[in-house]
Amino acid sequence: MFRIGASDYSTTAVLPDVIRALRVAAPGVMLEAEAFGEQSLARLEIGELDCSFWGGGPLKEPFHSQLLFRDRPVGLVCGSHPLAKRARRGAVNIEDYLRYPHAQIKVGQIAANPIDTALAAMGRARRIAIMTPGYSANFALIVGSDLILSPPARLAREAERLGLVAFELPISVPYNPYALIWHRRADADPANLWLRRLIASQHDENAGSAIVVSKQARRARRVP
Repeated sequence: MFRIGASDYSTTAVLPDVIRALRVAAPGVMLEAEAFGEQSLARLEIGELDCSFWGGGPLKEPFHSQLLFRDRPVGLVCGSHPLAKRARRGAVNIEDYLRYPHAQIKVGQIAANPIDTALAAMGRARRIAIMTPGYSANFALIVGSDLILSPPARLAREAERLGLVAFELPISVPYNPYALIWHRRADADPANLWLRRLIASQHDENAGSAIVVSKQARRARRVP
């Protein structure tokens, strides 16, 4: 059995491909995904977690990491939102984006939301109407509302199944690196190395870089 730390983001956008590959390569192996939290790094250090997904920036020893991919946020609105037509045309501007209230997740490990940082540099700010601990809940919350959500592009692809409309943000936000981390003692552990290679084979740094904003712009997911 393997234990891996996974946030709401990674459970939705990263784990599904890993699980499918695991069921083919080793159907008898159990994988337990544990919600990433304040104690996750400590649990890695004492061996209670084999590895963890990580989007919080560089880590120092005793932790090692492998970059999986880079992702950045897009805008997301309900199909009946006043901005939906403009979103489908790729015509949402900064005034549109700030005119309506926003839903946001609260991530304890990340000091500042990059969208708010970029807006602050412009002397602007968005109005947060609701804050939740995870993206999955926010997808349902914005259906039938005037709220705007700005999730990573990989999650936007999943949200489009709910009839939500994705659009590129009218501000420049850098790509966020997303990695797999583990304790240095696991570097040469055969089982841990096998799992890390399996995960890396499903997600590399180029696989999630495209912004998906419409059916015409959608890229097919790469199949290893």
